[in-house]
Amino acid sequence: MHESPQVLRTARLILSVPPPDHAPQVLRFYDENRAHLDRWDPPRPRDFYTEDFWRARLAQQWEACVARGRFKFYARLADDPDGAVVGTTSLDNLVWGPLMACTLGYAVDHRFVGRGLAREAAAEAVRFAFDDLGLHRVAAGYDPTNERSARVLDALGFAIEGFARRYLFVGGAWRDHVQTGKENPRLVVPDMG
Repeated sequence: MHESPQVLRTARLILSVPPPDHAPQVLRFYDENRAHLDRWDPPRPRDFYTEDFWRARLAQQWEACVARGRFKFYARLADDPDGAVVGTTSLDNLVWGPLMACTLGYAVDHRFVGRGLAREAAAEAVRFAFDDLGLHRVAAGYDPTNERSARVLDALGFAIEGFARRYLFVGGAWRDHVQTGKENPRLVVPDMG
């Protein structure tokens, strides 16, 4: 379990699904961004800010990637020799068969907000979902007060499809979400054989 089962590259980023021995770098990202991410994230388990938790979580994420059930990418700057995590992007809830869809998530380190890294990482994840996985659709939701997230999804061509009241329990409350989606520009016909 040394090489990532999936690595994506953009102009500025390396996105990978890291093995459990990268727990210190991932923990550092979440620890240094507690206040920044708290408003948008669900309640954390008691041991969330420990290396043991992240070793176990990264092992689960690795296995989910290998099984093509979930892709949790951690972003590093391509020119950073230390490999510090500067953000995440994920393809969750992969459904095959006639739906062929997933949901997109992303976050960026508070020190890199406004530099286009969330958009860059999310764009590459969507490209991977369509071109490499052959999915038909990617969905994403955002809190209506999160204007930055709205701009990211708009820039990526996601269309607003609805509004869900009290949709997710994040930031300590049930919060409304704007529902968006994007279809693969190439018609994908599922192999049901």
